[in-house]
Amino acid sequence: MAGLFFGRRARRPATRPWSGSRRSRAPSRGDRRRAAARGSRGAALAALFAAAAASLVACRDPARERREEDEARSARDRAGLEQILEADRQVDALLRQADDLARTDEAAAADVLEKKAAPTVDVALTTGANVHLETPWAVERRDELLGVLRDRRRAIPTYAAALRGTDIDQKLAAVEAELALEQRAIGAAEHVTAGRDGGG
Repeated sequence: MAGLFFGRRARRPATRPWSGSRRSRAPSRGDRRRAAARGSRGAALAALFAAAAASLVACRDPARERREEDEARSARDRAGLEQILEADRQVDALLRQADDLARTDEAAAADVLEKKAAPTVDVALTTGANVHLETPWAVERRDELLGVLRDRRRAIPTYAAALRGTDIDQKLAAVEAELALEQRAIGAAEHVTAGRDGGG
């Protein structure tokens, strides 16, 4: 039996010789194209991010934001002052109506002063007090306008009484006081307009 199996040793499977490490293959033309494409996309993305960053910086310009806020604040103040000016114009129209009536009917003129002009001044004063203003300039202009309106309100009873009376000196004094108040009202309105035209 031993002779039958002599010389029939099992063969070991053949193995490839170990070279120690694999050799890196040279990049193909397709590899180079893909690498170039990736580089181009990266450059494009970098440019896009740079543009977005520059746009963000421009949008957050603090100086421009302050200018825009100042302009918006001035616009709101001008709108508030215009409400007071409109109320003052209504008062002035009624006082002029009383002046015109006084030439022919002093009693009717006194009625206009007491029943129409005085309540209108009260409404104007309330309107002015409730207007919200944000800049010192606008607050100063409102105070000037309301100061004239208060003085007009105090002068109305004296003017009406003079029209109903017979004292010529009192009538003249009342008319002169009213004319002075009218000039003050015109000046206060001009101060608002001058500031509005100049930006406030």
